[in-house]
Amino acid sequence: MATDRKTPGVYIQELDAFPNSVAQVETAIPAFIGYTPQAAVNGKPCWFKPVKIWSMADFLAIFGFPADPVTGQSPVQYAPSHYIAEHKKAPSKGDTYIFNGNVYTIEPDPDTVYYLYNSVKLFFENGGAQAYIVSTGGYGPASGSPVDAGGAIVNLNVKLADLTKGLKALLKFPDVTLYVFPEATLLSGGENGTLMKETLLQCGTMFSPMALFDVIGGRAPDPILWPQDIQAFRNNTGNNSLDCGAAYYPFLKTTAAAIDDITYENLNGGKVSTLSELLNPASAPNPAAAEVINAIVKGNDLS
Repeated sequence: MATDRKTPGVYIQELDAFPNSVAQVETAIPAFIGYTPQAAVNGKPCWFKPVKIWSMADFLAIFGFPADPVTGQSPVQYAPSHYIAEHKKAPSKGDTYIFNGNVYTIEPDPDTVYYLYNSVKLFFENGGAQAYIVSTGGYGPASGSPVDAGGAIVNLNVKLADLTKGLKALLKFPDVTLYVFPEATLLSGGENGTLMKETLLQCGTMFSPMALFDVIGGRAPDPILWPQDIQAFRNNTGNNSLDCGAAYYPFLKTTAAAIDDITYENLNGGKVSTLSELLNPASAPNPAAAEVINAIVKGNDLS
């Protein structure tokens, strides 16, 4: 305010006690703990080390399979194996498909199922800004057989010790506000409970983070016995720091996968004979399907 007064009177000068605007504070930073295709920063492995990313492109650069050095083509980052099985009647749980009057289910090889990749993808597609990734290892070998129709998926490549080690790696990262273990339900029920208790204990000790859990059985809930899944979950979480956790049930069904992410190679080990039996059976010949199948056998480009 000017101090050279031209007329007598009372003058009031107001001084700002606070800045004109409130500085932005990061309040929601999740940490995804689980398995990735690879883990390397500038060529150096970063297993079990929290790495902050700001986009899906960052994730692919650090944790994704690299592009082909010759063609530059990006590889498929996550391709679980599935098996087609025929049933005399529809199972009580899970999805069923009917072809030529026959009932089929499509179930995964449990040791090829991982959830972290698509979880991170959905996070950024739905407005997520930044997150930590703690990679606890790469993908393991397939089992070569499917789970029972609608049954619980237990991936023998997913280890309680790995996920617990990933959890402990976050002790020195107080800015993380949410712990997420996408593959936790791929453990056995007992090991899943141990991981949840350890996670809630760490949340209660650090005060800042909370944990987000899925419930085993949420993939294909039994229409009658589903309350047993909830009761088992409650029993397995223990009694400590329960205010630091939240759970979802059942699993959400999304369209995260693009149409090019899934091909016949994801079914029955890529055996073309499976397609022929299903789409062009002797009892109901399908010339159009036979033409496509023959092209696949000859290795022709169908694009």
